[in-house]
Amino acid sequence: MDIFAVFCYTVNGDAMNTFQDNYFDFRLQGELNLHYCGNREGSLDHKYVHRQAAYLLTYVVAGEACLTVNGKELPLSAGDVYVLFPESMASYVTAPGVPWSIRWVTLTGTQLEELLPMLGFTPETPIVKAAAPSKVEQLLQELFSKTVKADLRSKIAAMALLYELLSCLGPSSPSLENTAIDDAVRYISRHYHEPITIHALAERAYLNSNYFSKLFTAQVGTTPQQFITYIRMEKAKELLRYTELTVGEVAATVGYSDALYFSRVFKRYTGMAPSAFRSK
Repeated sequence: MDIFAVFCYTVNGDAMNTFQDNYFDFRLQGELNLHYCGNREGSLDHKYVHRQAAYLLTYVVAGEACLTVNGKELPLSAGDVYVLFPESMASYVTAPGVPWSIRWVTLTGTQLEELLPMLGFTPETPIVKAAAPSKVEQLLQELFSKTVKADLRSKIAAMALLYELLSCLGPSSPSLENTAIDDAVRYISRHYHEPITIHALAERAYLNSNYFSKLFTAQVGTTPQQFITYIRMEKAKELLRYTELTVGEVAATVGYSDALYFSRVFKRYTGMAPSAFRSK
């Protein structure tokens, strides 16, 4: 029988009511075992200290933080996936006043020692930018819903989702072009509040604009402009939900100089006007 323990605590956390963690007792002994699946939504000024005796895979839905692993400081932002390895000493502190939302799974198994480095995760480089963030978030949400139930069918479905999640994180064919697209995803995720054009992104990647757009769509699963809109709208939803900024201020914060145009885009994206979304 596998025995492991996870020790963690929260300091100055304000969002225990938004913390959910499902224990999952269904294992393929020695290969790949899923133990916990959880999420945290909109925590402010959150600090976390973790001593891992298993693998913790976490996806950052929203927010920014400084992750310290074995004494090394690493920045975290929306779209990042990070893995904490067994026995690693780790902690993070979120950016002041910025809502922090994450999804995670806790894993053990002999497959992980070989599999995780193939996906780009090592104790020295534990962070990978998700190439298809919406897909990763969707799979983790589905995984969480499956682990709520205890029936055999749900447990088998959860393990299938876990394998799909891991396959989604891995590069299909590493190349300089794939690296360029990864860099573009990272750039958009961190500079969404600035003017961003497809031409400028293509120039950063030293690629023709049309070719860059085709590569981006093939690798990420959405066009560059759709991905820019996705990042901006998700950030706007956070700001409308957790701050008192006006609609115009939210628009400017996520990269729109015209509040009316922002409102039209937001309604197209969510089906609701910004004011209606805030009051729901």
